[in-house]
Amino acid sequence: MSGTATYTWVGGLVGINLGGTVSHSFATGSVSGTATYTYVGGLVGDNRGTVQNSYATGTVTRKSGSTSTDFGGFVGRNLRGNIINCYSTGSVHYEDAEDPTNKGFAGSVDTRGDYNMSGNFWDVETSGQNETAGDTTGLNTVEMRTRSTYIDTGWDFDEVWEIDQYRNDGYPYLQWQEFEDGDEIRRPIFFLVAVVLVIFIALILFMVAASGKSDKLDQN
Repeated sequence: MSGTATYTWVGGLVGINLGGTVSHSFATGSVSGTATYTYVGGLVGDNRGTVQNSYATGTVTRKSGSTSTDFGGFVGRNLRGNIINCYSTGSVHYEDAEDPTNKGFAGSVDTRGDYNMSGNFWDVETSGQNETAGDTTGLNTVEMRTRSTYIDTGWDFDEVWEIDQYRNDGYPYLQWQEFEDGDEIRRPIFFLVAVVLVIFIALILFMVAASGKSDKLDQN
């Protein structure tokens, strides 16, 4: 998804959120913007409302010709809005310019009014971003795939979120999400291979032990 007009708002799910609520949502597609004044984010381009329990994984790109700095892995700009218990993993890239390193989760924020950002995270490794605008914690990929990371900040894993190393590339996902059959069968295949391996090792040990007994009988 991309925008090229003078003013554009581009998001993986929502271009601009004018006082509404975006919840229990996600976006995986790549987004980009070319306009002089453009707001581009992995999930929301420009947030002026509430976004909660959501995530974004797509790449965010500022196209050649744009001078805007409101690009972020999750949200381009958070204008006095609320973003709670969300995360992003996508990279932020500038065409024909040096890539930024401070756009991990949000491109820019306005902390006046009802502004609130809490319980949010971004992956510093996959994003290529060491810093971000707004109150968000940057973690490495292993930490982002660890349940306790989110439990410690109050994420709801009873009714909202789930995390499983075999689904969603190991990152948290929403409980309503459905996955391809391939994702569902990885776990049983893993355990089947483990069982076969254990049986194989046990068989080898048995054969070695039997061979040792046979040698002792021959010596007698």
